[in-house]
Amino acid sequence: MYTIFHEYAWMTEKDHLEFEIGKAEGQLRNCRNRMDLAKREVIISTITFILAVLLLAVWKIYRSGKDNPLYLESSYAIVAWLLFIAYTCLFAFFGYSMVKAIMFNKLSKRKSGKKESLREYTGCDKIILRPEKSYVIEEEKLIRVLSTYYDHRIHLHELKRKLEDGELVMTVEELQEELDGLVYFHEIVPASPFIGELVDEARVWAVWISGIFIIIETLIMIF
Repeated sequence: MYTIFHEYAWMTEKDHLEFEIGKAEGQLRNCRNRMDLAKREVIISTITFILAVLLLAVWKIYRSGKDNPLYLESSYAIVAWLLFIAYTCLFAFFGYSMVKAIMFNKLSKRKSGKKESLREYTGCDKIILRPEKSYVIEEEKLIRVLSTYYDHRIHLHELKRKLEDGELVMTVEELQEELDGLVYFHEIVPASPFIGELVDEARVWAVWISGIFIIIETLIMIF
């Protein structure tokens, strides 16, 4: 017989489940938004770097044209030099930002060699949670978590239907034991775009490649 005590136990578990589903769904949306932001950062930083290169090329062409009357005008020459100095100072930064954005976007799509296990929540275990290594790993884990929780939702509604229709007879204690058997997982810590293994690796690549840009720029200035 389905009583108000059965309903209370069922509703309590359903509210808990819906809270966990909402939290995981929100994090999944946020994860995908961060993936989109990483792509946009690549586009913006690349365009900025290309503009810096084009301005450097224009300045070199302008400077080489000494027969150009404008070059003889001190005001034009001063403006050209000021622009060149400004972009010389920022050139390395533009190159660093572009490479870092590209490498971070690439590394954030890196999958794990094998699926990492999800940590079940028991209510009494204490573990140190660390940020996920990449956006793809975070996304994959959240999808698996949600898949399990959606199965729980179906199971809960099916259980209630059978109890109300009399197909299944359970005491409140037996129902609670059944509900306690539902598996929940520890929080999945988001992959950070500011700190962590992923960011450190992208920075190392950016330092090396932007160093090459500086060498190339120096050679252009000399020759």
